[in-house]
Amino acid sequence: MDLLSLFRTKTARKRILFVSTSTTAVDDDDTNDYFASMIAELAIRVQDLPGEPELLIRVPQRGQSASAQQVAFVENAIGDSNPFDCIIISPVDRDKLYADHLAGWIERAGHNRLVFLDQGFTKDEFKEFLDDDVSRPPCVQADWVQGGRVAGNSMRQKLFEDRKIGYPNIVLVKGLIGSPQRIEGFKEGMKGDGLSAACQPSYYEIEGQYSKRSARESFEPYLLDCIKKKRSIDGVFATNDEMALAIRDALAKNKDDYVAAFQPTDGRALLPVVIGFDGMRDLTLHIDRIDDFIYDTVYVGLRDQIQQLAGIVEKVLNGTKIPAAQKFVAMKCQSYRSLKGMGV
Repeated sequence: MDLLSLFRTKTARKRILFVSTSTTAVDDDDTNDYFASMIAELAIRVQDLPGEPELLIRVPQRGQSASAQQVAFVENAIGDSNPFDCIIISPVDRDKLYADHLAGWIERAGHNRLVFLDQGFTKDEFKEFLDDDVSRPPCVQADWVQGGRVAGNSMRQKLFEDRKIGYPNIVLVKGLIGSPQRIEGFKEGMKGDGLSAACQPSYYEIEGQYSKRSARESFEPYLLDCIKKKRSIDGVFATNDEMALAIRDALAKNKDDYVAAFQPTDGRALLPVVIGFDGMRDLTLHIDRIDDFIYDTVYVGLRDQIQQLAGIVEKVLNGTKIPAAQKFVAMKCQSYRSLKGMGV
């Protein structure tokens, strides 16, 4: 054995724990590639860090106990006799975990071990989370409100400027983590510089739980009722791509009945415009192929997020103090259509 091999054998490798949260209480096998893409990209970035640290992944089973499972993963990691050098939590369910657990985790684990990914605080809220610079953990996330504005602007251009619809009926498909911020931004984007009295959208909200099955079960009865009453659905904003795909499935299934209820204008049927959020390949392929329903999505730059995360993790592993100004990394979102140079 050469000296280099001997050194590697005796040197303890740094260990990283990635704990994900299941954000739905519904068993649903039809999932898109968001989690797989994130983990694959993170693993690539981590293995390139100095010392080739080990990456362990813990994913709770879906169901009512998912958050409890995540808590147990983190508790065990913090109290382990061979503690992890870095614990990444993604996403942080604020309603279930923040008030009861996170402050204690940060106090016990220290500022140089916990990292948040996609945890849902606004920048101002994050500053107020803990005033103590030593205790506040770093985090990386897409700017959800700004991303919602991107979706609203895309929808506004399509419905108001292209189709000239003055009073569009828009369905908002809510999920769990992040939906309020995304919907808030969407409504701001729909307003643009200020809508005239002749351009006023109406909104109908449904709960999709970030699940394809739940989104479809919530949306399809409303769709059938709109077809029966001849009330058009002009646009749908789903707060993640998985739910957007479910909406597309329901619309495709009922396309003939929808077209029959709303006769085409000037030879073309004005089918509902669906916009998602994330930029996952499962959905962007539909945009590339000029789908009947999927029009756009909010591209969150997942690879860029993971690159930023890897930079933070490297500093954490090295024990490098991260200045407060560099702890909150909010990634700007883009319209996928704009990114690809596609017109309205």
